Amino acid sequence: MFTFAHRICVFTLAAAGLFAQSTPAPAPVPATRTSGLIGIVDGQFARINALNPGVTAPATGVTCTATLEFVDGDGVLLKSKAVSVAPGKSAYLDIFGDVDLMLAGINRREIRAMITPPVVITATASGATCTLIGTLELVDEPSGKTLVVLGVGHEVPSAPVPTNP
Repeated sequence: MFTFAHRICVFTLAAAGLFAQSTPAPAPVPATRTSGLIGIVDGQFARINALNPGVTAPATGVTCTATLEFVDGDGVLLKSKAVSVAPGKSAYLDIFGDVDLMLAGINRREIRAMITPPVVITATASGATCTLIGTLELVDEPSGKTLVVLGVGHEVPSAPVPTNP
């Protein structure tokens, strides 16, 4: 009887161990980041900046890839650019009120900036991650003076990436 009970306990523990195993969770999908809305008129341009702050020595940094985008208040894509940003460097995209948005006179358009990460991110052996710090500037075109600076840090959840079982 003891041998039978012993075998049942071993079988139960083995079965419980199989059910307790789980598949590793997929890597989190980086969220798209956006600014708030800002108005632009003729004679102004907006610039989205993406800074890769890098890391301090002796570690090595990761080159970040992303898409810089401008959309209007209705979410319509106005302009975009794919960028690769090395550690300690930055990239930018400009949108001009007169040339790109065809604004004239007192016409005004609400826009926002977005930084969209790539769908697939390759992990590095060092475990370093990609970080881009975004800002949106509104600039007076004739003088070159920056009128407003907004952060591009509000996260918009990205759709989950399906995984193969």
